[in-house]
Amino acid sequence: MRVPSKIQRSSLLRWSPCLLVAVSLMGCAEPPLVRTRAELARSLGQKVAVEGVYEIGETGERVRSGDIDVALDMPQDILGFGRPPLSTGSFVRVRGVVERGAMSLGVFIDEQTLAGNRNRSIVPGFVIRDAKVDKLKNPSAPPAPPEPPGAR
Repeated sequence: MRVPSKIQRSSLLRWSPCLLVAVSLMGCAEPPLVRTRAELARSLGQKVAVEGVYEIGETGERVRSGDIDVALDMPQDILGFGRPPLSTGSFVRVRGVVERGAMSLGVFIDEQTLAGNRNRSIVPGFVIRDAKVDKLKNPSAPPAPPEPPGAR
C-alpha cells in the first residue's frame, strides 16, 4: 500500500471542505412535481413529489388532487418527532418513490402479490413509499387583507 506524500495530503486537506459541501448537496435536489395519473404511471420506481389534500380513510392515509389519488406508506415515527400535525383536509406536499400496489393496515402490498390474492377486496393503485410529508398553506385560501395604515 502506497502512503500519500505530504503534498498530496495537504492538497486533500485543503479541498476537503469543498468536497464535503459538494457531496452533501448532491442529494438535496427536489424531486419533480407530478400533477396527473399519466405522469405517476411514467414515474414508477422514481422519486416524485405530489401536492394535494391529505385524508385519512378506511384504507389509511391518502393524498388527492385532481385525478391523482395516492396512498401513503410513511416510515413509523417512533418518538413522535418529525411529522407535522396533520388533519383531514390539510394541503400537503408528499415526496417519495411511486409504486403500484395497495396499503392494508399500514402494510404495503405490491401489485404482484395482489394479483395472486383470491380476495379481490383490496384494489391496487399508486402508493408513495417512504413518504415525507410537508404541510403547505392552502393555495385556494385568499391572502390576508393588508393592515390599514395607523392600525397599530
